[in-house]
Amino acid sequence: MAITNPIIVMIGRRGTGKTTAALNIQNASPSIQKTIFVDTSDHPDYSHIQAFKPDELRRVRKWTRGTIRMFSYDVKDMFDAIDHSVRNSMVVFEDSANIVNANMQSYILKFISDSKQRNITPVFMYHHPNFFPPKLWGHADYIRI
Repeated sequence: MAITNPIIVMIGRRGTGKTTAALNIQNASPSIQKTIFVDTSDHPDYSHIQAFKPDELRRVRKWTRGTIRMFSYDVKDMFDAIDHSVRNSMVVFEDSANIVNANMQSYILKFISDSKQRNITPVFMYHHPNFFPPKLWGHADYIRI
């Protein structure tokens, strides 16, 4: 039996296919109609995807399908925007070490806890196992190295 809205962790160096794997999950899952890439570094690999700042995402009302990205250096503001605006989606955290670290803040734990009720599939990407916070192990349904 498949897990609904699994919490997925992908670990691999740059260029090993983490983003491609996330997009394959989206394409293989008919229930995932929307994907948002969350990025703190304005990664050039995502420059072709329409970008929103957190305050802009809060105002989007008609996002029904497709892929977008959110870029900001303010992690809490990004999580607030996700909490306010994102449902029925896959949320991919690019370079999660900049977003979810060993001191998992309460708003991150709330996002993880509420993800199934909001029909969100979180995908956390790390470039090295050492960057993967131990507290996330207990929440992850799938880990791909």
